[in-house]
Amino acid sequence: MFFTLDKNLNFYLLTKSNTQKYLNISNNRKIALTFLDPLHPKTAQLQGLAEEMPQNTQDYVKALNEISEKNAK
Repeated sequence: MFFTLDKNLNFYLLTKSNTQKYLNISNNRKIALTFLDPLHPKTAQLQGLAEEMPQNTQDYVKALNEISEKNAK
């Protein structure tokens, strides 16, 4: 699973379509996520409604590029 945030605090999550996570989100758009940084005592929590982003759109390509750049380091 990979993710990024944009300047408007929209959260973009990339996961494979054959995972249980994908199936759960597809069946129930209400999501709640908690992220833990094990090296530092802090968490980030969010909740909202998920939308599947159509591939090959400008927003999709932008989010994918940001995810790729962040994870290439």
